[in-house]
Amino acid sequence: MSSFERFLEKAIADQDIHGAAMVAKNKSGTLNYSKSVGLQSPLTDPSTPYSPSTIQELASMTKLLTTIAALQLVERGLVTLDEDVAASLPSLASQRILKGYDDYDESNGGRPLLEPRRNPITLRQLLTHSAGAGYTFVPGSPLKRYQTKVLGRPLVQGATIDERFDQPLLYEPGEGWAYSSSIDRAGQLVEKISGTTLEAYFQTHIFAPLGIRTGTFWPDPSLDDRRSAVSFRDAETGRAVQRPGATTLVSGTVECFGGQGVHMSTEDYMRVLASLLHDDGALLRPDTAALMFTPQLSRPSKRALLEAMEDPSWAVGHFPLTGEYDWGLGGILVDGHSHEFRKKGALMWGGAANLTWFIDREAGVCGVFGTQLYPPGDSKVNKLHEAFEKEVYELGATR
Repeated sequence: MSSFERFLEKAIADQDIHGAAMVAKNKSGTLNYSKSVGLQSPLTDPSTPYSPSTIQELASMTKLLTTIAALQLVERGLVTLDEDVAASLPSLASQRILKGYDDYDESNGGRPLLEPRRNPITLRQLLTHSAGAGYTFVPGSPLKRYQTKVLGRPLVQGATIDERFDQPLLYEPGEGWAYSSSIDRAGQLVEKISGTTLEAYFQTHIFAPLGIRTGTFWPDPSLDDRRSAVSFRDAETGRAVQRPGATTLVSGTVECFGGQGVHMSTEDYMRVLASLLHDDGALLRPDTAALMFTPQLSRPSKRALLEAMEDPSWAVGHFPLTGEYDWGLGGILVDGHSHEFRKKGALMWGGAANLTWFIDREAGVCGVFGTQLYPPGDSKVNKLHEAFEKEVYELGATR
């Protein structure tokens, strides 16, 4: 048993997580790593082990799938990365820019100061979180005050994308960066252009070509015995505990959220990562896929991203403070040679329930770590992410 696997077993024994599954591959075919620990649902089914076939809420790992779908439409000439798509997204296009609050007006938490948007909104901006939007739940976001004080709503509320993300922009599109709902908007664009739901589009153009059987926005009840429970970090004991009936990001949604809505097993998600690692053309042409691993941000947007990464505790995964970053198409991008083991051009991201994925084409490895624990950015699980990545690089990376 490796030191990483002992670390995993200790995490289960200490109840840091209730279960997890990891899968990794390398480009040469010498690494086919699969490891799982713990139970799917200790409270209700203490006999079924967590496994790579366990179905999980992907949360923001859905964003990679929506990005692929959008790029497929670009390949087909149905939209370009840099045309103005605002007219196709009226709910987003109508939002003004939040410049601050008039604190002299104490009603509803202060009157928001709003200005009209000047710049166009492009698909490239939507896919790179540089279209002006934000999230209410990211620490320090001015939208938290707007959502809770001005609108008087919970931080996360709304059955549809337009309802949940009915907040102003934070900056002129293309002139800043904030982790955001913009890929949910890109999903709306895919639906409008393709004339079908994101569920149907994914099934036909992403899942079927790769043989993915568990991926869906709407899990069939017949698969409930394969779904992971969701745990929460108990503030008093530090343990992962189940809370039956607790809500998650997908609770109450009635349409396909392209930024957070898919359920899938770890082994099926690996099919997506492996296709992109091998550049096999099953999902995208090589020239299109190469864009995913290329820096995409303008100078002002990259500057704002780097400021956000000065305290990466809001993010899921291992992000050393000395790292250089940009944003690719689908995830955050290593932009430099300052990382301990990641190569320049490595693409990665995660999901709110503390799942992560990575693709490093230069090192020739990819991996996915699946678990279901809230809140996001858990420090104990982030250490497991780091240890898992190191294990994969040691076992399978090109030297």
